[in-house]
Amino acid sequence: MRLGSLADRRDRQQLVAFAEWSLGDEYGWLTIVNIALALLFGGRFDFGIDGQTICSGLVARALERTSAIFGRALSNIMPADLARYFNVTPREKGGTSKGTNPHCKI
Repeated sequence: MRLGSLADRRDRQQLVAFAEWSLGDEYGWLTIVNIALALLFGGRFDFGIDGQTICSGLVARALERTSAIFGRALSNIMPADLARYFNVTPREKGGTSKGTNPHCKI
């Protein structure tokens, strides 16, 4: 991910330090249940276990060390929320197939 003006040098150092600190955290299966219930029933009740997170939540919590501000609880950030925040658009028809990186020449 390219952070551009979202993060200065110190922000980037803090982001990396947080990500390294999070190494070894367990996957947040309870967070997945929480998100699913919120999507199904429209609830705003939030629960989870400290030391557990999902991938997009970890990214959002790391980005919290920059000037990024998300409109929801960071523990419940989904990949679509990150895509919306960073204005990611779906690929055009006939673009890169799933599972490949156009920048990686293997």
